[in-house]
Amino acid sequence: MKTLPKNTVELATLIHSCIDLSEVAHDYGDDYTLQEIIRIEKHVLGGELTTKIVEDWLRGLPSVCTIPFANHEIKQLCESSGNGHWSIDYYWRWAASRVKTFALFPKAYT
Repeated sequence: MKTLPKNTVELATLIHSCIDLSEVAHDYGDDYTLQEIIRIEKHVLGGELTTKIVEDWLRGLPSVCTIPFANHEIKQLCESSGNGHWSIDYYWRWAASRVKTFALFPKAYT
């Protein structure tokens, strides 16, 4: 991490910057969206894409979204962004909710 986020908005921006669909283009093709990749990798082809599904996917350390995952990195990120009170589990749920939003509304973040 080059620069630590100073607030929650910057933390969300950091999470978004960790998404790189080109990492799996050779497996899925260039036209697949983040939502489609999550659904394929979690074997959820129908129904709602829940935060829990995305959290499970993130905790599996997917190559398409290389967010900080080591506990010491997570604690450092939370403290620097004013969220030092967050637990590690809360960080994962929060990150999953952001990635879910990015997956459902990709044009809002480009």
